[in-house]
Amino acid sequence: MPASEPDFTSVSEFRGREVACWAIGPYFDALRERGLPAERLTRNLGVSAEYLADATNRISWTAYATLLENAQALWSDEELVALGRRAAVSRWFRPFADIARLRYGPLDLYRWLVQRGAGVQRQALAAIAYTLEELGPDHLEVRVHVAPGYPVPRGFLLGAQGTLAAIPTILGYEPARIEMKPAPGGARYEIRLPPRRPALGWLRKVLGWPFAVRRAAVFLEEAYESLNQSSRQYAAIFNATSDAIVINDLEGAPLDANPAAWRLFGYGREEFLAVDPMQLVDLGSREAYRRYLEAVREGRQVQFEQTATRKDGSRVDLEIRGAPIEFRGRPAALGVIRDVTDRKRSEAERIRLEEQLLQAQKMEAVGQLAGGIAHDFNNLLSVITGYAGLLLESADGDGGVLEAAGQIRLAADRGAALTRQLLAFSRGAVVEPEALRPNALILELKKMLERLIGDDVELVLDLDEGVGWIRADASQIEQAIVNLVVNARDAMPGGGRLAIATRSVLLGTDFEAGSDFAPGPYACIRVADTGHGMGPEVQARIFEPFFTTKERGRGSGLGLSTVFGIVRQSGGYVRVESAPGAGARFDLYLPLVEAPGEPARPLLAAAELVARPGETVLLVEDEPMLRQLTRASLESRGFTVLAAARGAEALALAEGHGGRLDLVVADVVMPEMSGVELAERVRARLPQVRILLVSGHSEVVAAGRLPPGVHFLAKPFRQDELVREIRRVLDRD
Repeated sequence: MPASEPDFTSVSEFRGREVACWAIGPYFDALRERGLPAERLTRNLGVSAEYLADATNRISWTAYATLLENAQALWSDEELVALGRRAAVSRWFRPFADIARLRYGPLDLYRWLVQRGAGVQRQALAAIAYTLEELGPDHLEVRVHVAPGYPVPRGFLLGAQGTLAAIPTILGYEPARIEMKPAPGGARYEIRLPPRRPALGWLRKVLGWPFAVRRAAVFLEEAYESLNQSSRQYAAIFNATSDAIVINDLEGAPLDANPAAWRLFGYGREEFLAVDPMQLVDLGSREAYRRYLEAVREGRQVQFEQTATRKDGSRVDLEIRGAPIEFRGRPAALGVIRDVTDRKRSEAERIRLEEQLLQAQKMEAVGQLAGGIAHDFNNLLSVITGYAGLLLESADGDGGVLEAAGQIRLAADRGAALTRQLLAFSRGAVVEPEALRPNALILELKKMLERLIGDDVELVLDLDEGVGWIRADASQIEQAIVNLVVNARDAMPGGGRLAIATRSVLLGTDFEAGSDFAPGPYACIRVADTGHGMGPEVQARIFEPFFTTKERGRGSGLGLSTVFGIVRQSGGYVRVESAPGAGARFDLYLPLVEAPGEPARPLLAAAELVARPGETVLLVEDEPMLRQLTRASLESRGFTVLAAARGAEALALAEGHGGRLDLVVADVVMPEMSGVELAERVRARLPQVRILLVSGHSEVVAAGRLPPGVHFLAKPFRQDELVREIRRVLDRD
């Protein structure tokens, strides 16, 4: 029979998994007999000895070639030939040796190897093919071919020589005589068969056949039991694992799934296997699922995340690890699926909290900057206002001077209003809190609000009569409401509906308001409009000072930042809900109290704004212009004034002054020593001296932590306002 070229068209089906691990067992058997470690064979292999010990596993031809190179370093050529002979006897033909002896001669086995056995053997060595040419009655040539593009290890060719030589021994003959000759892509083996034996006769066939069948049946039974045990172990692991496992064909149709998969999606087994996977995958995740199947078809492992829908309609976030496998004799995709919904939710919550913290830190930093600017600006405004007052007093009826001084004072008052907004945002404004009813305050504002919004905006009040008292600065709460109303009006240029409502609410620990949140009863003032609304990117910045979406010249960007600062300084919280085209809703939460309001202090007449005989004031102010102005103003009203720029200088003046000292007027924020610290030191040494602190920005004062008996006046102030407060402090019992 002449040789023909082998067909390797099916080799690509096995690429990456060409060699079955059971085919390399004799090498490890020989290694153990020598007492050598398995690592001597697996060096540079990239596969562990434990993996190779599992006969059901497969390795690439490249890995197989590396293993044979390691084998060449351990055994001689003669020993490798012997190992090939041993493999043929123990692995390839042993189960059917008895039957073969009854029916075949050596040439029959060689023909079977080429015609039928090669197909069986290719399951173990996918890149190998055999051709046979009969040169005479007992003379033939077998050629071993390695598929193109694959390495041809010499160790394999030597083992093949031993295998081919051992075939006659299976039938009880002597080994064949073989001469190996090199050939492109493999080798040629010239084989001379041993002398033929006469047939054993009908008696041997009758007596030997049952025994041979019995031997083959025992072997097959053992193999079946081993396979059945492996199958049971696989099924136990498959069914017990907590991760969902789904096996699909390469088009995505489900072939099998474990109980964790059915439970994850809410189906029974048969019901789940009948569902199209694309029905489970959300629209946004279907492309990722298609790429997964494409990767598996290309023989690649893949990991991705997607969102799916359970049977009950609920959504679940999944992490999927996919790999190509062979399932029931055909290529398939193995997907190991883990429910990561809780993890994704936790990650989203962590990101949200981090963003909230960053926003709070940013607002705090901007607030500190705004407060510092306002403090310095207040000093300048106090100087401007003071000198404007002096001009008015000395005008002596000059209309031009009176008008100029009046305009200066008006501009200073507008600047003072701007600094009050900055201080309100920074929560550094000095407030005069009192117990008040939100409903009464809103009703008092109603007419003004109606004038503000115009006739094309409908104002609706929904005030709950059960809302109790809050403690806040009434003017600041009014300002916050007015700012929200003006903002709502600007959001409805074509008219709309503006609703102001009040409610009493009980906020629990689930209310997200930062680390300083105190659960309890709150009054909620809600301002809602039907304007154009805001997107998330605008909502993230609306409380920043000077941020505005209005056109140039129509807004300062301080309206909402002032609202934020007023509410936070009053111990409350602000929440906003909005969407483009859906209007906006602002909720101001202010803590409810039971304290009554304080009565207003009487206003002193202008004739009383003078010093009593001998009254002395120690003035402590680090701003030179303001210190000079205030000193001149007090002295013009009859006060004896001692002036200092620092706290230490003031203490020295107080102790060294031999005469009477009635009052210390000091700025709160000064270098080296604050006004509060100065007040405490003066009171410790001169307990009879009264203290008046002044500032435009003071966290100590704003928090209500002034030392006992110390009074306060907010900057910027007019000089007559300062004298009026000095007079009130000195005249207090």
